[in-house]
Amino acid sequence: MEYIFTERAHLMCPNMCFGIAMCINKEFSENLIADTVTKLSLAHPFIRAILSHEEKENRFFYDIRETSQAEINIYPDDIPGIESPEIMGEFERITARDFDLFKEGMLKISAWPSGTKTIVLMVFHHLLADGRGALELSKEFADFYVMGKEPSYADEKLISSATEFPVNSGLPIFSKMLVNRANRQWREENRRLTFDEYHRFADEFLKIDKVRHVLSVVGKSKMSKIAGRCKAESVTVND
Repeated sequence: MEYIFTERAHLMCPNMCFGIAMCINKEFSENLIADTVTKLSLAHPFIRAILSHEEKENRFFYDIRETSQAEINIYPDDIPGIESPEIMGEFERITARDFDLFKEGMLKISAWPSGTKTIVLMVFHHLLADGRGALELSKEFADFYVMGKEPSYADEKLISSATEFPVNSGLPIFSKMLVNRANRQWREENRRLTFDEYHRFADEFLKIDKVRHVLSVVGKSKMSKIAGRCKAESVTVND
């Protein structure tokens, strides 16, 4: 068993998920979508995981099951393309509530036919992947869907201590003092924040503080400039 050691926000923060939509140059097949998700889950065990809690240690861990825990939503009606409003509507539907990770997986996939092509939306919880990892999972999905190229098994390497966090990921000194003070106070009062308490708070927060999304298209030329600037500044495009 490997415990989760991560920034608290990754575990307990409303809307800690993001999506990638793609247009795949192959005709729509519901069976092939299901087969592709199964192949991905065999190569990436956390797609088969839900969240569990070890009471004695008060630690969370990835509880890996035998089969994929990804949710698949199939919509049989054709949509025109990648900019169709149905895609953003589906993303907003999925992210309008907090993922209950004790009962459901960390990946949700929606798919539509689009003429001779297939539109796929993949929504990831941050405990499954970061932006770069999500992009690689999306590419592996498309490669198997189109060419039957099986994804390679990936050993999951978890952060095991604070020393492995990226440079400058720590809290500012004043914020750290407040967090440490609150933690000491809770220990003295023998209080513990449970995932259920957080989950109820997150769901209520998302009902009140609704997120509005705006869709914009970045062309190849602009994307190349962004990538070049990021490289010059030693940051990733995801950052």
